[in-house]
Amino acid sequence: MEKTNILIVDDDPVSLTVLENMLKREDLNVIRATSGPEALQLSENFEFALGLIDVQMPGMNGFESAEKIRKTAKNIELPVIFISAVSKEKEFVLQGYESGAVDYLIKPFDQFLLTSKVNIFCKLYEQKKLLETKNNELANVNSQLQVEIGERKTIQKKLKESETKYRKLFEKSNDALLITDRTRVLDCNAAMVDLFHFKNKSNLLKTHFFEFFPELQTDGEKSEDKINGMMDLAVREGSHKFESMSLRADDIPFPTEILMTSIPMGKKAVLHTVIRDITKRKESEQELISQAIRDPLTGLFNRRYLEESLERELSKAIRHNTQLAIIMLDADHFKMFNDTYGHLAGDMILRNMGTHLVKYSRKEDIACRYGGEEFVLVLPETSTEVATQRAEDLRKIIESGKTMKYRHQTLPTVTISLGVAAFPNNGSKVDQLISAADKALYRAKEQGRNQVAVAKVKPKEN
Repeated sequence: MEKTNILIVDDDPVSLTVLENMLKREDLNVIRATSGPEALQLSENFEFALGLIDVQMPGMNGFESAEKIRKTAKNIELPVIFISAVSKEKEFVLQGYESGAVDYLIKPFDQFLLTSKVNIFCKLYEQKKLLETKNNELANVNSQLQVEIGERKTIQKKLKESETKYRKLFEKSNDALLITDRTRVLDCNAAMVDLFHFKNKSNLLKTHFFEFFPELQTDGEKSEDKINGMMDLAVREGSHKFESMSLRADDIPFPTEILMTSIPMGKKAVLHTVIRDITKRKESEQELISQAIRDPLTGLFNRRYLEESLERELSKAIRHNTQLAIIMLDADHFKMFNDTYGHLAGDMILRNMGTHLVKYSRKEDIACRYGGEEFVLVLPETSTEVATQRAEDLRKIIESGKTMKYRHQTLPTVTISLGVAAFPNNGSKVDQLISAADKALYRAKEQGRNQVAVAKVKPKEN
């Protein structure tokens, strides 16, 4: 039996030995490397089912190593599990996924968790190799259809044998499979019937191929135009993989990954199509995106997202000659509050402020936690006057809010000070608006707190 190759990379020999011992199995060939360059050299000669790569390595770190390994001919689609001795911070995790990560493992290793993950990717690798073998068999069988007429009987015999083998693979596949001539569904397996919620195979075969897709994709593109383009690529290149929204028989759309392989059939070609439901993958991706742009305490957008979105909204205001305002607000005497009642009570106050900001915002507004007890509300297409009134309304709402209790103790009312700045009066750049709003906020605090101050109009440049 041919062994499955697993690559392990760590500059620590002890960690390598521990990992290698945990993975000892008759069907696995564990190949170790102590650096990124050594792993890269090995990847030129071996095809791996999975790479377990330490992130913190001198010279070429784990992320760089993974990117370079995945550019080698044998390991373009190599799944990588990054190994780290530190916690999975958001930016750390995102960098890993951009480098090809499918998961993370934290040292010290949990053997059950490690072997479970390795087993999953070994099985996926085996399925991948099986699918490649099947496609190669199909291509070989169908290419023989072009031989001379005198060999037809031999070809037909071999084709019948291949069809029997293919039918077994086709029907038993866990992936949804179908064959289409670009309009009709010529054949499908049971997994396809289940995935698209049809009652039976005969009902599915009566369905036009484009009925498996919604009228429009999530980006507004017509599904028929997109799918036709993808089929053209599959015919031209031999195969093509892409993502698309698909549509179940009960009219529920869901995200899918589709692999189309073109199979010549005389003057025409049919498309052997594999469809996979990637709903969970997309949910995981969205969760990671949300973690990267959201403040974990309040659920508001974070400072990073504020800077990006404010840049975007400001460019839009300049382009369309519209106004844009921002409100920067800060809880009054918050340090004294924290010192008196504790940080957990302070967190309750911040969460409450975040709730009011969201409740008070329009759909197009962007509510962010700027840092500490500071918040920013971005107001597209809003004048200084309107923003000032909204700031005053928000001040009153916070001041007159319901009394909060923490550990059987009634907390005092926390007031806020607010600074208002707007485009074009206070600048045409992000840092100018932020600075103007911050100065106005500081002035509101100097003048006694619990009030709104408006940024002074920036003098026009000569």
